[in-house]
Amino acid sequence: MKQSPDAAVDLEQMAIPAGFEPPTVAISFYRALVQSGETKPVEAMIEALIAEGMRPLPVFAYSLKDAVSVGILESVFTELKPGVVINATGFAVSAPGADRQATVLETGEAVVLQAIFSASSKEAWEASAQGLSARDLGMNVALPEVDGRVLARAVSFKAAARYDERVEANIVASEPLEDRMRYTARLAANWARLRNTPPGDRRVALVMANYPNRDGRLGNGVGLDTPAGTIELLKAMQVAGYSVADLPADGDALMRHLAEGPTNAGHDGCIVRETLSFSDYRDFFSSLPKQIHDEIGARWGEPEADPYAIDGGFALPFARFGEVLVGIQPARGYNIDPKESYHSPDLVPPHGYLAFYAFLRRSFDARAVIHMGKHGNLEWLPGKALALSETCYPEAILGPLPNLYPFIVNDPGEGTQAKRRTSAVIIDHLTPPLTRAESYGPLKDLEALVDEYYEASGGDPRRIRLLRKQILDLVADIGLDQDAGIAKGEGEDEALRKLDAYLCDLKEMQIRDGLHIFGVSPSGRLLTDLTVALARVPRGLGEGGDQSLQRAIARDALEGGESAIPPSVADATSPPQGGRLMARGTTSPQMAIESVAVVRDKLEKASGILPPISPLVGEMSAKLTEGGNSPSKQFDPLDCDMAAEWTGPRPSILQNVSEAPWRTQGDTVERIELLAAKLVDGDIACPEDWPNTRMVLDEIASKLQPSILACGDAEISALLKGLDGRFVPPGPSGAPTRGRPDVLPTGRNFYSVDSRAVPTPAAYELGKKSAELLIRRYVQDHGEWPVSFGLTAWGTSNMRTGGDDVAQALALIGVKPVWDMTSRRVTGYEIIPPAMLRRPRVDVTLRISGFFRDAFPEQIALFDKAIRAVGALDEDAADNPIAARMRGEIARLEAAGLDKASARRRAGYRIFGSKPGAYGAGLQALIDEKGWERRADLAEAYLVWGSYAYGAGEEGRAERGVFEERLRSIQAVVQNQDNREHDLLDSDDYYQFEGGMVAAAEQLGGARPSIYHNDHSRPEKPVIRSLEEEIGRVVRGRVVNPKWIEGIMRHGYKGAFEIAATVDYLFAFAATTGAVRNHHFEAVYQAFVVDQRVRDFMAEKNPAALRDLRERLLEAIDRKLWTPRSNSARFDLESLKDGKEVAA
Repeated sequence: MKQSPDAAVDLEQMAIPAGFEPPTVAISFYRALVQSGETKPVEAMIEALIAEGMRPLPVFAYSLKDAVSVGILESVFTELKPGVVINATGFAVSAPGADRQATVLETGEAVVLQAIFSASSKEAWEASAQGLSARDLGMNVALPEVDGRVLARAVSFKAAARYDERVEANIVASEPLEDRMRYTARLAANWARLRNTPPGDRRVALVMANYPNRDGRLGNGVGLDTPAGTIELLKAMQVAGYSVADLPADGDALMRHLAEGPTNAGHDGCIVRETLSFSDYRDFFSSLPKQIHDEIGARWGEPEADPYAIDGGFALPFARFGEVLVGIQPARGYNIDPKESYHSPDLVPPHGYLAFYAFLRRSFDARAVIHMGKHGNLEWLPGKALALSETCYPEAILGPLPNLYPFIVNDPGEGTQAKRRTSAVIIDHLTPPLTRAESYGPLKDLEALVDEYYEASGGDPRRIRLLRKQILDLVADIGLDQDAGIAKGEGEDEALRKLDAYLCDLKEMQIRDGLHIFGVSPSGRLLTDLTVALARVPRGLGEGGDQSLQRAIARDALEGGESAIPPSVADATSPPQGGRLMARGTTSPQMAIESVAVVRDKLEKASGILPPISPLVGEMSAKLTEGGNSPSKQFDPLDCDMAAEWTGPRPSILQNVSEAPWRTQGDTVERIELLAAKLVDGDIACPEDWPNTRMVLDEIASKLQPSILACGDAEISALLKGLDGRFVPPGPSGAPTRGRPDVLPTGRNFYSVDSRAVPTPAAYELGKKSAELLIRRYVQDHGEWPVSFGLTAWGTSNMRTGGDDVAQALALIGVKPVWDMTSRRVTGYEIIPPAMLRRPRVDVTLRISGFFRDAFPEQIALFDKAIRAVGALDEDAADNPIAARMRGEIARLEAAGLDKASARRRAGYRIFGSKPGAYGAGLQALIDEKGWERRADLAEAYLVWGSYAYGAGEEGRAERGVFEERLRSIQAVVQNQDNREHDLLDSDDYYQFEGGMVAAAEQLGGARPSIYHNDHSRPEKPVIRSLEEEIGRVVRGRVVNPKWIEGIMRHGYKGAFEIAATVDYLFAFAATTGAVRNHHFEAVYQAFVVDQRVRDFMAEKNPAALRDLRERLLEAIDRKLWTPRSNSARFDLESLKDGKEVAA
């Protein structure tokens, strides 16, 4: 074998018995270890692999980017064909965001495991809930994920091995940890065996999530028709030679079959298909570490007391289809005793949970497991964030089993959690199709009346008055006046203008049209609408074929192809509905962020055209024309005053796409959207003299639409490749509709971001803009400067955006990150002086999620250091309330007997999160299991789960009193939403974090703070809305929209599931914040209960979901969250005993 100083392989003592060829597992490591003689970790790994019956192949290299090293390793791997590679080098060959370069390690499609030779000591690792240092996280975890490596474990740690008299210093060595080596070797061996086993002999388990723990919510998967996708996958496995038999006809039949067996709702009267004896369970349980025995025994007692226990063992929620096992993932345990368990954020799982995975691993002998859809609960069990130990629950329960995880492409954070805590190979899947909300029902009637009213202007005054009365009466009758921000006593003309703008805004909302089915690409209208949605915002640099399709059409159709206004450069905000409009540079009160003259100068220099500056209302801005400029010359279909009169040209190609009146700029936007769909679909040919539109359509035809069409086959192909034990190529993650077509096609093992580069410069620009708009909105609402905000920061959204939330928090306190522009990493911060800030600083309390804590330790340190530095400034209290508050708190703490250093540390805490090793906000079980009586109970859960301080060297110090003090004084709760591929009624996370903070602040402070739910879906144009405004938009634009309901009804059981889930989340917001109005509940009741077609659909496809919906609406009445208009509503709901009866 050829040797080289750059790369080498040692094949000595690798003779194998005649006739036996064990799988080859390569171990890749740095040449420097050989040169320094520090090869103990490699030797230990060799021994561990031999113990597992593998053939180790140790190879070293100077660098995986070095051409000589790569050439030698390639020749070695081509000859010896390793089935698995254990890699111990850091960094990545490819750079995040750049075109991917295949690495030599994946030669022959070998799965590449990442083993970490940690730079920390064993003692530091054992004591740390984080598991790894920020340096190890970046170098050995985040960057290797870019190359598609699967994180195994930290297998060695630095130790001061011996004192060398010649250098008079301890020689630091890497000491292997035997049990971590053993786990990694077993994981490699299992991947190798999976690859060497023919498909027909592979036993595969497929696990479907279930939360809340009700039969109407089996098969959870965000954005995914999990049942239908499971059937598609099982069919593909059958074709590929797997022993799949007795398949149900479709997803609905699959769910009926599973619901007949044990579920998290119970097992009485169920068909028990699979059991695990107590004897076999105890055998498995005895193999686990003593710490786990003690913790589970202390919380749950003996196995016989478990809810899954039957005579002699456990009744398990499994069904076999040949040699494939499909199961419902057990509940974490909060459902067993929610009132008691909500005090336990690090609750250990019950015996039944362990029995489920014990059966899967031992009795069934699965070679691989598939966790189907975002997301299960395994990766959220207690333990270290990274580099798990044997006492971490995800490892103890799943063991070293190959784990494949179909996961929505726009959620890198929670998918990354599965990658890092369960060694999962992600198979990302497409988001649901998107479409325009359009108009419907009473909204369409109103739109027609408004059009008639304006057409009648200047005619018969009596007819005008009659129409105006009809409109405003109908608006008040359905509660639309409140949602549109029409204040009581407001002038009729202004009320009609607001209504007109609001109706246009709702019509142009982007909503989901059904769900994605794993392995199936959208087609027909769904493909067209999704394509138009992805082409709606600029991509890349926003030039040529990457410009917005709608803007390109506007330029060509309305301006003859001339350059139009550049992407929005004017900051603006959504005013309080019914409030006054403020341009940047105006004052109210004492407000002067930037003068109009400065803005005018910048804009004139940028484009020679001065667009007016005005607030945003909804998806579009309410940009008011002024100064005599031609609207057509400035018109931007993504940023205009929807209610303003259209005075521009009316080309026939736009005139002919709709018979509706063409009166306003909103009507122009609608026509452009309709034309965009017809151009993409091919119904209308693009005019030859439309250069901008043709460039975009060419890009759509050559790249964008083919990448969407490729998703279905790519998803199935990638999962089958993973089941073959072969390498699944990596790809980026993010929201496709946020200008990220690079995340397509799906079917890749997605990676996230280099956390050291967060917040990115682009994220800071958005965060700064949003912070200024937020402050402006608060001043408009309250007439004074804000002092203190509470902000939620989630790991997944900051991964998706590059750190919008962190950037916004820094901007609010008047701090800017500093970057090394060569590496693009954040290296520190600079404090913006008051003269440049031109407003007071705002104190910010961050409530971070558990995954944010795990993924962004450097950002926690950055914000903590920055706000403490701001708090130490000698500035006037009016300019710097942060410093004034910290000084006052330090004085009080010192007066109470605390030493100065401790007082400073406590007074500076501004970052709070879950207990180390725990995740979540604590409200879900209480809401789901009706374990609360008053809002104060929900506030208490939020406080119990989130009162652990981070920063100043602390990794989660219990500081309930300090957290309460922070929340007591916050004036506004802030939640950002970074894309429109979901909304706040899609997920329990929004009500738990946003609603939980509101409930706690109200309970502690005696009054509910303002709540702002901000739209960051278009980075150049953030929109500030109140929570009430956002809920109203989502209820009318999506929830009760027949277009959404029709789309979701295509998905049978899972469609009814989605309806029930939406009502749950609406109820939860009402419970935590009181922001849900009567007419919102009324609209839901009419759409899902009174409408017989929808009611019968739910009763047929998912009767359990209809029962859940019925019970939730009755609970809303009982808790006085909803007062129905009809006295018969309660009777109608109570009559739904079998899911069908209701009064006419």
